[in-house]
Amino acid sequence: MKLSEVRKLENCPNWLKDESIVVENENIEIQNDIIIWHRGTWKSGVWHNGIWEFGQWEQGEWLNGIWKNGDWHNGVWHDGIWENGGWHYGEWQNGIWDGGSWHSGIFRDGVWRGGNWYDGIWESGEWHNGVWHSGFWEKGIWKSGKWLDGYKLLGFGKNKVYYNYNKRKIKIGFEYKTIEEWDEFFNSKEVIDTERNTEQFTQIHKSYLLAKEAIKLQL
Repeated sequence: MKLSEVRKLENCPNWLKDESIVVENENIEIQNDIIIWHRGTWKSGVWHNGIWEFGQWEQGEWLNGIWKNGDWHNGVWHDGIWENGGWHYGEWQNGIWDGGSWHSGIFRDGVWRGGNWYDGIWESGEWHNGVWHSGFWEKGIWKSGKWLDGYKLLGFGKNKVYYNYNKRKIKIGFEYKTIEEWDEFFNSKEVIDTERNTEQFTQIHKSYLLAKEAIKLQL
């Protein structure tokens, strides 16, 4: 059914009647008072609960529910269970990821149980299983899985230093350099972003030395 038809049903939840919800080519039904999204494009609005079977999510906020399959392009995920599909960009704040492909975005908290991570920023959470192809790991708990490539964080705030032991490269600010290139920089008088002889520069240098050691331990 179209959203306009679902809204006329007696058991249509109030949240689905919100006029800020914009959809396209949708097929929706209600079974046992549970909203089921079969297909279509969610363009904006807040999803409160239900089952998403397949379709395109362009923008909006997901508060709770079960995502079975489809493509997520942007928006904020607050809680729920993701079972399969493609996450292309957006912000994940909490919930359980059970499978699928993560291509880009920010994972802020939650539990990853399996799937493929291709790129993005992992800020916090628990990784239980899956394959990490590339991206930026800032903090969290890694319990099992396969790490193929990517950057891990050392340092916090303005002193973030990332290292990649496969490429033997270290990222400071917007600069990616090898150990040899960074050694040459720190032994010179060159200034990139942070002035030398400052506390911040000293902290960055300390984080760099830790990253350098972490790469050497992997060789």
